[in-house]
Amino acid sequence: MDFGISIVVPCYNNWRYIRELVNSIYMCNLNVPYEIIIIDDMSNDRDKPSEFKLEHVRFYCNKRNMGVQETRNKGLHLAKYKYVMMLDADDKLSCKGECFIEYAVNLLEKNDNVAFAHGVVKMFGDFNGYTISAYPVSAELIARKHHVQTSIIYR
Repeated sequence: MDFGISIVVPCYNNWRYIRELVNSIYMCNLNVPYEIIIIDDMSNDRDKPSEFKLEHVRFYCNKRNMGVQETRNKGLHLAKYKYVMMLDADDKLSCKGECFIEYAVNLLEKNDNVAFAHGVVKMFGDFNGYTISAYPVSAELIARKHHVQTSIIYR
């Protein structure tokens, strides 16, 4: 796979947030190749645009409602870059100073012994606040716990 990052965003009835999410990624001024894969999971919201043309963004639509996990898995299969990050449609990045995405991608590229990296993502819309874990994140806890931040960057 090519060097870069694929950012996968499942979307179900949250189209009103997509532009803000995408703009928050643009504000990071990434210097690594990237794509944003947005997959509509058969939304029925009125805010769904009839046509979206945004740089670095690819849109897909499920033929049936698959749920968030299957939609994320579909995004993994569509990803063209070596590294992946999942974001929910109502998340946005806060890039002040060096962007953690670029830092994480470069860290993973240089260190085969590092499995993943994560930073802070801010939720907006109906639920507000930072998606920061109340517990430390490690490979062992990810394997055992049922809830992990979606904003982890991994191979």
